[in-house]
Amino acid sequence: MGVMSIILVSALACHPVTNKKLMGLWESGSVSSSGVGSNIEFRKDGSFTTAVTVIVDLKYQVKDGKLYISKDSNEPVSFDIGLDISFEKGALVITGKDGKKETKYRVSPKTDDPIVGIYKYRHNAGGTAYERYTSDGMLNFRLPMSKISGCFKPGKKNISLEMKGGNIKTFTYSLSEEELIIGNQGDKSVYNRVVGGTWYDSENIDYKKPLN
Repeated sequence: MGVMSIILVSALACHPVTNKKLMGLWESGSVSSSGVGSNIEFRKDGSFTTAVTVIVDLKYQVKDGKLYISKDSNEPVSFDIGLDISFEKGALVITGKDGKKETKYRVSPKTDDPIVGIYKYRHNAGGTAYERYTSDGMLNFRLPMSKISGCFKPGKKNISLEMKGGNIKTFTYSLSEEELIIGNQGDKSVYNRVVGGTWYDSENIDYKKPLN
């Protein structure tokens, strides 16, 4: 590594932060009609990542070997269309009505209920998608699409975000146990705390252009 490379790396060396209330993963309080929102993750070492992310939460139920999913988070599970499912070597295999199989690989420990857990797979949009099936019947879908990483420094009323290249932006912010507001009334972003912490990867976005 050359001297200039060392200088550039050192310029973005983050410093540990003691504000424990800010740590963890936060997600948009509202998303677009297609589910596009964003997240932001603050870490104890002073680093952060924010990513444009598709955020969809639905209800699910497994019945007679088929997976049934609600059409909206506020609606009950729809039993109009069921997808055949099977479990092969720790992976969840879903077969569509056209006979095509989609394999979703488990990334969390197995439980007594074979479907409960976290899975990841190559989405047809090109990115890596994550799905979490909870024991209380919720299906959480996340698809990180693009991200920015850097360092952050929180004050009492302001937070500074430093990106690679030395670009620093400072915002006002307010914080409660469940909600984070960045910006002022004219241009603000509202985030909700993700209970249980980070369960999908927004830092290492592995995008591959779809073949068709």
